[in-house]
Amino acid sequence: DLSEQRQVTGEAAKALAARHGAIHLEAAAAAPELVAAAFVEIATAIQRRQGELAARRRQALLEGHTMQWPALPLPPFPCRDDATSCSCLPAIVASLFSRAAGWAPVASS
Repeated sequence: DLSEQRQVTGEAAKALAARHGAIHLEAAAAAPELVAAAFVEIATAIQRRQGELAARRRQALLEGHTMQWPALPLPPFPCRDDATSCSCLPAIVASLFSRAAGWAPVASS
């Protein structure tokens, strides 16, 4: 029975994870300075990666300001030529591209 096999596999995975966790606890108790150094290394790597992602987001935003609506790729925007009648975009987004009263085109700098 497949459900029994999955249960046995799940129990084996939990047992392995418990043993793995116990090994880490034993290592932490034996050499806490190694654990502290590992956490510092992990925190540094996370901060570095967050900085890289922030730089990519800024670059994407800068590139996005230079794009024009008709220049967007076709697959995710099948109605790109007429955003106001587009049913694939939320109304609030489509209204941003509307020429209705109260809305003015926004020029990117």
